[in-house]
Amino acid sequence: MTTRSLVRRFVVLRALRWLPLGVSLPFLVLLPQDRGLGLGAIGAAWAVHSAVVIVLEVPSGGLADAIGRRIALIVGGVLTAAGLAAFAVATGFVGFIVAMAAIAAGRALMSGSLEAWFVDELHTLEPGAALHRPLAAGSTAEGLGLAAGAAIGGFVPLLAEGLPSRGDAMLVELSLPMLVAAVAAGLYAAAVVRFVKEPRRRRGGGWRAASRDALVLSRDGMRIARRSRDVRLLLVIAGAVGLVLSITELLWQPRLEDLLDDGTSRAAPVFGILAAASMLAFSAGSLASARVVRWVGNRRAFVAAFVVIAAMLALLALAPTTLAFCAVYLVFFAGLGVSDPVHYAILHDSAESTTRATVASADGLASQLGGIGANLLLAPLAAVAGIGVAWSVAAAAALGAALVASVLVRGLLPSTPRPRPAAPSGAA
Repeated sequence: MTTRSLVRRFVVLRALRWLPLGVSLPFLVLLPQDRGLGLGAIGAAWAVHSAVVIVLEVPSGGLADAIGRRIALIVGGVLTAAGLAAFAVATGFVGFIVAMAAIAAGRALMSGSLEAWFVDELHTLEPGAALHRPLAAGSTAEGLGLAAGAAIGGFVPLLAEGLPSRGDAMLVELSLPMLVAAVAAGLYAAAVVRFVKEPRRRRGGGWRAASRDALVLSRDGMRIARRSRDVRLLLVIAGAVGLVLSITELLWQPRLEDLLDDGTSRAAPVFGILAAASMLAFSAGSLASARVVRWVGNRRAFVAAFVVIAAMLALLALAPTTLAFCAVYLVFFAGLGVSDPVHYAILHDSAESTTRATVASADGLASQLGGIGANLLLAPLAAVAGIGVAWSVAAAAALGAALVASVLVRGLLPSTPRPRPAAPSGAA
């Protein structure tokens, strides 16, 4: 296998990995609603997804090192397919909980395994090869896979003629995109079988060793946060971002449905196109981030991005038309895209080389905890007091993040912004 063919396989697999999420993304809230679940119950199901990811993320990486990245990717793809299929036919809270847990377990198993396999294989073929260009190509493919999947998923319900729009039947109209997403996840697992070749090598210590590593990681992360003011502040910001993103992803579908006159299945392309466009807006914001930083500096760019995010959250609930809502939603994701590379530039600048991975993992944990808080606290608030009230609280959290960002004085110009499409906490 040549370097070029290896990179081509990696890029294709990155796109296929996120295609199922893209297909399911426009309807992750609407389908449970059509089954009779309220926003509070849906938020609780999403919280289970985040909790499973938190519990399994680090141990699953050790397991992948122990049993092989190829096996971890295959099992992760199969679990994702099973979870999406279960999501399609679930009719009650327990069914959606089981589906979310399976999707989260698959996500944890696949997290980082493809990149680890690619880097090892690339260095075997070409020791000392530069990683930036192929990894950037993989990130681009990820965003395109999400966007393409969302656009496709938006049109799938138009094919569901004859199925009920809601109720306890095994299949309803919005079950169809989930089944298509499950098939796409199965195709990803088959592509891994076909394209990922991994030589036998000495394995690590397995799941128990990985669990011990997780405890060490948590302890080291807490020690580093106590020692570094900047890291503490960044973890607070990460938690706020997790809260803001989770509650926005949870509520945008019900809010847009209220603005649309047609039934959900007939208007489904709007949901798919908007979800796809939001991924592209995030990527565009990330790519523009370096230029914004050159104009105003790291700290000002960081603060301004969160002010924009807070303003867009306030406007989302007030948007009087579908077109206005879509425009505000895209600006919201562009603001997130601007803030993301700045956040990681300051984070890595605040960490020592020996603790960089630990700090990054602690940052991801803080984001997931923020998402759990949104799903358990703000989702029931939206059900009782309205979507606008929940988004107002999230806007206040974004303004709080802006205030925290304003006291960060360090940070270098991000040398290479890395578009990282934001996925909902209930994502595959």
